[in-house]
Amino acid sequence: MARMRMISIGLGLLLAGFVCAAGPTMSYEPVWADMNSQVGTVPIRVEIKNPGPSTIGTLTAGSRFGSMVYPVELPTGADKIVTVYLVSVNSYDSSSLELKTSNGNVKLQVELKSDAHPEARYVGVISSTSGLLSSMRVKGKGKVQSWNTSCKPELAPDRSVAYQGLNVLVLAEGCERLSDGSVLAIQRYVLAGGQLVITGGASAPWLRDPRWDGLLPVKAHSTRTFTRLGSLAKRAAEPLSGAVSETTSFLIPGANRVLTQDGTPLIVELQVGLGRVVFWAFDPFAAPLQTWRGRDVLIRQVLNDASKARAFLGTEPNSYMQYGGYGQNPSGNDKSDPFQTKMPPAWKICLILFGFLVAVIPINFFVLQKTNRREWAWITIPIVSLGFSGMIIATAGGLYSAGAARVTDGTVLVHDGMKQAVFVGEQQIFLPKAGVYDLGFVGVESAHDSENQFSMWGESANFGREPEMIDVGQVVVPRLEASNLTFRSLSLTQALPFEGRIWFKPVISSDNDQWSIKGILTNSTSLRLGKARILYKGSFGEVGDIGPGQTKKIEVRFPKSATSQWEGEAPPPIGNAMALSARAEGLKVGTDLGAEPKDKRGCKIVYTWSQK
Repeated sequence: MARMRMISIGLGLLLAGFVCAAGPTMSYEPVWADMNSQVGTVPIRVEIKNPGPSTIGTLTAGSRFGSMVYPVELPTGADKIVTVYLVSVNSYDSSSLELKTSNGNVKLQVELKSDAHPEARYVGVISSTSGLLSSMRVKGKGKVQSWNTSCKPELAPDRSVAYQGLNVLVLAEGCERLSDGSVLAIQRYVLAGGQLVITGGASAPWLRDPRWDGLLPVKAHSTRTFTRLGSLAKRAAEPLSGAVSETTSFLIPGANRVLTQDGTPLIVELQVGLGRVVFWAFDPFAAPLQTWRGRDVLIRQVLNDASKARAFLGTEPNSYMQYGGYGQNPSGNDKSDPFQTKMPPAWKICLILFGFLVAVIPINFFVLQKTNRREWAWITIPIVSLGFSGMIIATAGGLYSAGAARVTDGTVLVHDGMKQAVFVGEQQIFLPKAGVYDLGFVGVESAHDSENQFSMWGESANFGREPEMIDVGQVVVPRLEASNLTFRSLSLTQALPFEGRIWFKPVISSDNDQWSIKGILTNSTSLRLGKARILYKGSFGEVGDIGPGQTKKIEVRFPKSATSQWEGEAPPPIGNAMALSARAEGLKVGTDLGAEPKDKRGCKIVYTWSQK
């Protein structure tokens, strides 16, 4: 017995030593199944197992856009899921995942394989059932394919950037189990131009979920069964037979009835921000619609408008947002503005350096030799060097005299009645002194160096290490290392709280080729709105500045044709909605490090109202 006891103890100690020696393991899979996204952010679910002793470590997701660090705690026996967000993963990028702990390190290369065309248009479905809309997988050479992908409701991401790669998002059976964070993220996805389809049918409990109030185009009432749906068949140009259960409903203000059957709304649309919410009163995944060829036709009709918001957000004017004064803002006259300082051209710098070499060697020694004062070289050379250094410094005097500064180039998108907004754009930072800075980000979903870093001469350079970006449920940058005269440009997507409303009930009329819009506008927010415009159907009218709490009488007339108005700036794709566009001061966007030049304060805001 004693021998058996000793053997058991020995085996136990051996097993315990083996467990302690075992390091963590790691695997991954995309949140959106079978997706090979070429645009935006790709969410990845990383599974980490730790059979060894408790440890802490970091998971680093790296790509050519930089790296993001995710702190992890791994108790003994842990099986943890971490959702990471990789920017622009495709066949040309080298992306990796690296786990570092005291128990060992693991590194994996990220490869997302898919049969989809690189320019495929994606339809994502959130549903308890996998493989829906597989009929959308259109293949063929010489044309852009459409492709489907799916995600379980309980796994749906809670950041809007995770939906950027989707042209259309469909909510179906089971989506009542979405988390609060996922619902808010989908709302921001729509604000930034996403196309959302919400389905109905015989059983659709999500239609009564108060979390969708203000986004859902209808108020659900009851269900009704149709034996004939001639209007739906006509819209899709495909014959349809069989009984179909429909959700009867009432339209909310601003919603547009697109299709009806015997007075019952079948398809209803609501413009929200730059995006659109489409309500289908039927369940496209239930018989007989699940095998009806017209179902995919309806999806493609939504797809046709899915790229307009990206075009708008990608063509924001940024004439004054270039480093070192390349493309200055011609209206600026603030000499302390580092973004307005014009750097000398390369030929001028070369001319100064050539003059220095000529002065310090042949001329200096020739004069000293002629005067028999060659021992004075140790005095004349520093004097000449200081003189030419002063000439170079004088060419960039504005940068040396300027303090820390920031300029925001992008758009805050908000829809009337919503308590949140989303910022999409860039922020440039100028840091005159070397040091380590905390950017103080709050609510940032995604951040990366948009142009790496630049030197004071506008050329690529390394100013210390890249920003230490850490994901703790939101992106923070506690350590930004900078050298003297550092410019940095960061691309940001940020969720913002939004308090107050901009009240406006317009009276719209038209006369020949002009729109006339009248009404009383009240700015109940704390924002100062500069150079405001009323936007409607691709055109705009100027309404001037509007202070916080101010009520203003609006009376504008402007042409229906916007060709000559925008001057290269893409109009926002707001459909039949109305919007106010302005330069808003008072929003906490990105970092508040440094001062904003007086003629570049705030950032652009687009505030939308739904209109029939």
